[in-house]
Amino acid sequence: THKGGAQQMKYCLPTGPPVDRGCEYCGMGHHIGGPIWIAPIHNHTFVTDLLQSLDEEKFGTFPRMVGMLSMVLEELQDIPLYYELARLCNITKQSQGKVTLYLSALLNAGYRVSLTHANKHGIKTDAPNTFIWAMMRAWARKEGRKSNLSDGSPGKTIMEKKDDLDDTVNFEEHPLANPESRKNSLKRFQMNPEANWGPKMRSKTSTLKNMENRKKIKNQGKYTKKKLSEEGDSTSKKLRTDDGSS
Repeated sequence: THKGGAQQMKYCLPTGPPVDRGCEYCGMGHHIGGPIWIAPIHNHTFVTDLLQSLDEEKFGTFPRMVGMLSMVLEELQDIPLYYELARLCNITKQSQGKVTLYLSALLNAGYRVSLTHANKHGIKTDAPNTFIWAMMRAWARKEGRKSNLSDGSPGKTIMEKKDDLDDTVNFEEHPLANPESRKNSLKRFQMNPEANWGPKMRSKTSTLKNMENRKKIKNQGKYTKKKLSEEGDSTSKKLRTDDGSS
């Protein structure tokens, strides 16, 4: 801005797209996120050259490197974010089906779609949220599962909505639904080095948990036993003293 002949920089609060206080799909409040990089995150030429330069004899993780780079080349470059199928199914309380069925539904509807290197269950697509939730409602009808969603939950609100798109969703297998990296069974995601490994909650069957339980049982009444033992030793010493004095 120009004020008094001098050029000054004025910072203002950003404004977003016009939306209601509540989400149009679930009725809940919006969450603000970001910043988000919306430009392509990969250079196809560089990734292609890197893939061709890999030498199996030099790298112990060669199969996974090939799988990951191949997946990057298949990924939609102009779509910055992705949907996690496991999360969509969790919100609507459904069991997750084959990923190719969801990809087929999106392709059959005329949208572009790909997997993502960032998440094993993630899909990138230019389909709007309206179609995504219509697809989840259509999947519930296809599976014939009864809803066990609690009243007032976002999932129940979404699943009870009616839309003309619900009857247009087609899960018939599309020829492009299975990408080459998946079709060729390339190693794309890191395997867990051992059972129950990861940043989430410890497994209920963890040996560490069992060890803790055994330790708790062993130490139950520890201080009471110690106190009784000390009282017993004191009584024994007193008796010995009395015997000696007589």
